[in-house]
Amino acid sequence: MNKFVTLCFVFSLMIACKHEIPEPLLVIDPPTVSEFQCSDDSIYFNEQVLPIFASSCAVPGCHDQLNAQEGFVFDSYENIMASGEITPGDLDDGDIVEVINEDDPDKIMPPPPNNSLSQEQIDIIEAWILQGAVNNSCPDAFCDTLDVSYSTRIEPLILSNCSGCHDSVDPTAGLSLTSYDQISEIALSGSLQSSLLGMNGFTLMPFNGNELSDCQIRMIELWIDNGAPND
Repeated sequence: MNKFVTLCFVFSLMIACKHEIPEPLLVIDPPTVSEFQCSDDSIYFNEQVLPIFASSCAVPGCHDQLNAQEGFVFDSYENIMASGEITPGDLDDGDIVEVINEDDPDKIMPPPPNNSLSQEQIDIIEAWILQGAVNNSCPDAFCDTLDVSYSTRIEPLILSNCSGCHDSVDPTAGLSLTSYDQISEIALSGSLQSSLLGMNGFTLMPFNGNELSDCQIRMIELWIDNGAPND
Protein backbone atom coordinates (compact mmCIF):
# COMPACT_ATOMS: atom_id res chain seq x y z
CA MET A 1 0.00 0.00 0.00
CA ASN A 2 1.53 3.34 -1.09
CA LYS A 3 1.63 6.45 1.08
CA PHE A 4 -1.30 8.10 -0.67
CA VAL A 5 -3.59 5.13 -0.15
CA THR A 6 -2.45 4.84 3.47
CA LEU A 7 -3.26 8.50 4.14
CA CYS A 8 -6.69 8.13 2.55
CA PHE A 9 -7.40 5.07 4.69
CA VAL A 10 -6.44 6.88 7.89
CA PHE A 11 -8.46 9.94 6.87
CA SER A 12 -11.53 7.79 6.19
CA LEU A 13 -11.23 6.29 9.67
CA MET A 14 -11.10 9.79 11.17
CA ILE A 15 -14.24 10.79 9.30
CA ALA A 16 -16.02 7.64 10.38
CA CYS A 17 -15.14 8.24 14.03
CA LYS A 18 -15.97 11.93 14.04
CA HIS A 19 -19.69 11.48 14.59
CA GLU A 20 -19.56 8.75 17.19
CA ILE A 21 -21.41 9.72 20.40
CA PRO A 22 -19.16 9.43 23.47
CA GLU A 23 -20.25 7.43 26.47
CA PRO A 24 -21.95 9.64 29.09
CA LEU A 25 -19.81 10.64 32.07
CA LEU A 26 -20.59 9.00 35.38
CA VAL A 27 -22.18 11.58 37.68
CA ILE A 28 -21.55 11.00 41.37
CA ASP A 29 -23.95 12.60 43.83
CA PRO A 30 -22.34 14.69 46.60
CA PRO A 31 -22.09 12.88 49.93
CA THR A 32 -24.97 13.22 52.33
CA VAL A 33 -24.51 13.97 56.01
CA SER A 34 -24.55 10.29 56.96
CA GLU A 35 -21.88 9.39 54.41
CA PHE A 36 -19.10 11.48 55.91
CA GLN A 37 -16.35 9.35 57.41
CA CYS A 38 -15.74 9.84 61.11
CA SER A 39 -12.35 11.14 62.12
CA ASP A 40 -10.76 12.03 65.44
CA ASP A 41 -9.44 15.22 63.83
CA SER A 42 -12.81 16.50 62.60
CA ILE A 43 -15.42 18.69 64.25
CA TYR A 44 -18.97 17.48 63.65
CA PHE A 45 -21.76 19.99 63.24
CA ASN A 46 -24.68 17.91 64.52
CA GLU A 47 -22.94 16.55 67.60
CA GLN A 48 -20.62 19.42 68.58
CA VAL A 49 -21.57 22.71 66.94
CA LEU A 50 -25.37 22.73 66.73
CA PRO A 51 -25.86 22.06 70.47
CA ILE A 52 -23.80 25.19 71.25
CA PHE A 53 -25.86 27.40 68.94
CA ALA A 54 -29.14 25.80 70.01
CA SER A 55 -28.47 26.10 73.72
CA SER A 56 -26.76 29.49 73.78
CA CYS A 57 -28.19 31.39 70.79
CA ALA A 58 -31.51 29.91 69.63
CA VAL A 59 -33.06 30.52 73.02
CA PRO A 60 -36.37 32.26 73.78
CA GLY A 61 -36.06 35.99 73.23
CA CYS A 62 -32.96 35.76 71.10
CA HIS A 63 -32.17 33.92 67.84
CA ASP A 64 -35.05 31.45 67.95
CA GLN A 65 -37.84 31.04 65.39
CA LEU A 66 -40.26 33.22 67.34
CA ASN A 67 -38.06 36.25 67.98
CA ALA A 68 -35.27 36.04 65.38
CA GLN A 69 -33.30 38.96 66.78
CA GLU A 70 -31.70 41.01 63.96
CA GLY A 71 -33.34 38.58 61.52
CA PHE A 72 -31.14 35.63 62.54
CA VAL A 73 -32.28 32.17 63.57
CA PHE A 74 -29.60 29.79 64.79
CA ASP A 75 -31.54 26.54 65.28
CA SER A 76 -30.38 24.53 62.25
CA TYR A 77 -27.52 24.27 59.78
CA GLU A 78 -29.58 25.89 57.03
CA ASN A 79 -30.59 28.86 59.17
CA ILE A 80 -27.11 29.35 60.64
CA MET A 81 -25.50 29.43 57.19
CA ALA A 82 -28.32 31.60 55.78
CA SER A 83 -27.34 34.30 58.28
CA GLY A 84 -24.33 35.12 56.11
CA GLU A 85 -22.26 35.51 59.26
CA ILE A 86 -20.06 32.46 58.62
CA THR A 87 -17.63 32.02 55.73
CA PRO A 88 -16.32 28.45 55.45
CA GLY A 89 -12.57 28.35 55.96
CA ASP A 90 -12.26 32.01 56.98
CA LEU A 91 -12.50 33.21 60.59
CA ASP A 92 -12.13 36.87 59.62
CA ASP A 93 -15.07 37.05 57.22
CA GLY A 94 -18.32 36.99 59.19
CA ASP A 95 -19.44 38.44 62.50
CA ILE A 96 -20.10 35.29 64.51
CA VAL A 97 -16.47 34.61 65.37
CA GLU A 98 -15.99 38.26 66.29
CA VAL A 99 -18.98 38.56 68.62
CA ILE A 100 -18.36 35.31 70.52
CA ASN A 101 -14.82 36.53 71.23
CA GLU A 102 -15.85 40.05 72.25
CA ASP A 103 -14.99 41.59 75.62
CA ASP A 104 -17.39 44.52 75.25
CA PRO A 105 -20.65 43.63 77.09
CA ASP A 106 -22.59 45.67 74.51
CA LYS A 107 -21.28 43.53 71.64
CA ILE A 108 -20.55 40.07 73.00
CA MET A 109 -22.82 37.17 72.18
CA PRO A 110 -24.56 35.65 74.01
CA PRO A 111 -25.29 39.01 75.67
CA PRO A 112 -25.30 39.56 79.45
CA PRO A 113 -26.69 38.39 81.78
CA ASN A 114 -26.30 35.14 79.83
CA ASN A 115 -23.05 33.28 80.26
CA SER A 116 -20.58 33.82 77.45
CA LEU A 117 -19.32 30.78 75.56
CA SER A 118 -16.45 28.89 77.12
CA GLN A 119 -13.10 28.88 75.39
CA GLU A 120 -13.65 25.21 74.56
CA GLN A 121 -16.95 26.04 72.83
CA ILE A 122 -15.33 28.90 70.91
CA ASP A 123 -12.51 26.60 69.83
CA ILE A 124 -15.03 24.05 68.54
CA ILE A 125 -16.89 26.63 66.43
CA GLU A 126 -13.68 28.09 65.04
CA ALA A 127 -12.23 24.68 64.18
CA TRP A 128 -15.48 23.72 62.45
CA ILE A 129 -15.39 26.89 60.33
CA LEU A 130 -11.75 26.34 59.39
CA GLN A 131 -12.60 22.78 58.35
CA GLY A 132 -15.17 24.13 55.90
CA ALA A 133 -18.28 24.61 58.05
CA VAL A 134 -19.88 21.49 56.59
CA ASN A 135 -23.13 19.88 57.67
CA ASN A 136 -21.53 16.68 58.91
CA SER A 137 -22.37 14.16 61.58
CA CYS A 138 -20.74 11.29 63.44
CA PRO A 139 -23.24 10.04 66.02
CA ASP A 140 -21.41 6.82 66.85
CA ALA A 141 -18.34 8.70 68.04
CA PHE A 142 -20.35 10.64 70.62
CA CYS A 143 -22.66 7.94 71.89
CA ASP A 144 -21.31 5.00 73.86
CA THR A 145 -23.69 3.02 76.03
CA LEU A 146 -20.90 0.67 77.14
CA ASP A 147 -18.76 3.27 78.86
CA VAL A 148 -21.04 5.88 80.44
CA SER A 149 -19.47 8.15 83.03
CA TYR A 150 -20.46 11.59 84.24
CA SER A 151 -17.20 13.31 83.30
CA THR A 152 -16.79 11.87 79.79
CA ARG A 153 -20.38 11.52 78.59
CA ILE A 154 -23.08 13.06 80.76
CA GLU A 155 -21.54 16.39 81.76
CA PRO A 156 -20.48 17.39 78.19
CA LEU A 157 -23.90 16.35 76.92
CA ILE A 158 -25.84 18.39 79.46
CA LEU A 159 -23.57 21.43 79.29
CA SER A 160 -23.72 21.55 75.48
CA ASN A 161 -27.47 21.07 75.18
CA CYS A 162 -28.90 22.63 78.34
CA SER A 163 -26.60 25.11 80.09
CA GLY A 164 -27.21 27.89 77.56
CA CYS A 165 -30.73 28.30 78.97
CA HIS A 166 -30.08 26.84 82.40
CA ASP A 167 -26.92 28.77 83.20
CA SER A 168 -25.67 29.97 86.57
CA VAL A 169 -26.46 33.67 86.09
CA ASP A 170 -30.07 33.94 84.88
CA PRO A 171 -31.33 30.35 84.48
CA THR A 172 -34.61 29.66 82.73
CA ALA A 173 -37.34 28.68 85.20
CA GLY A 174 -34.81 29.27 87.96
CA LEU A 175 -33.14 25.95 87.16
CA SER A 176 -29.35 26.00 86.79
CA LEU A 177 -27.62 22.97 85.25
CA THR A 178 -23.96 23.84 85.44
CA SER A 179 -22.67 21.61 88.24
CA TYR A 180 -22.77 17.95 89.19
CA ASP A 181 -24.97 18.59 92.23
CA GLN A 182 -27.57 20.43 90.16
CA ILE A 183 -27.61 17.89 87.33
CA SER A 184 -27.66 14.82 89.57
CA GLU A 185 -30.49 16.26 91.68
CA ILE A 186 -32.95 16.54 88.79
CA ALA A 187 -31.64 13.27 87.34
CA LEU A 188 -32.39 11.28 90.48
CA SER A 189 -35.76 12.99 90.93
CA GLY A 190 -36.94 11.77 87.51
CA SER A 191 -37.37 15.30 86.18
CA LEU A 192 -34.48 15.07 83.72
CA GLN A 193 -35.77 11.97 81.96
CA SER A 194 -39.33 13.30 81.89
CA SER A 195 -38.14 16.56 80.31
CA LEU A 196 -36.02 14.83 77.68
CA LEU A 197 -38.97 12.60 76.74
CA GLY A 198 -41.70 15.24 77.14
CA MET A 199 -43.76 13.06 79.47
CA ASN A 200 -45.40 13.19 82.91
CA GLY A 201 -46.55 16.76 82.29
CA PHE A 202 -43.04 18.06 81.43
CA THR A 203 -42.34 20.17 78.35
CA LEU A 204 -40.06 18.43 75.87
CA MET A 205 -36.48 19.59 76.24
CA PRO A 206 -34.28 21.00 74.87
CA PHE A 207 -36.88 23.71 74.41
CA ASN A 208 -35.83 24.77 70.88
CA GLY A 209 -36.69 21.41 69.34
CA ASN A 210 -33.20 19.99 68.89
CA GLU A 211 -34.08 16.81 70.72
CA LEU A 212 -31.43 14.46 72.03
CA SER A 213 -31.02 11.23 70.10
CA ASP A 214 -32.33 7.93 71.44
CA CYS A 215 -28.76 6.87 72.16
CA GLN A 216 -28.00 10.06 74.10
CA ILE A 217 -31.13 9.63 76.20
CA ARG A 218 -30.19 5.99 76.78
CA MET A 219 -26.76 7.06 78.07
CA ILE A 220 -28.41 9.37 80.59
CA GLU A 221 -30.82 6.63 81.65
CA LEU A 222 -27.96 4.17 82.19
CA TRP A 223 -26.07 6.73 84.26
CA ILE A 224 -29.15 7.38 86.40
CA ASP A 225 -29.85 3.66 86.79
CA ASN A 226 -26.31 3.34 88.12
CA GLY A 227 -27.06 5.95 90.81
CA ALA A 228 -25.91 9.02 88.87
CA PRO A 229 -22.31 8.80 90.20
CA ASN A 230 -19.84 11.66 89.92
CA ASP A 231 -17.32 9.53 88.04
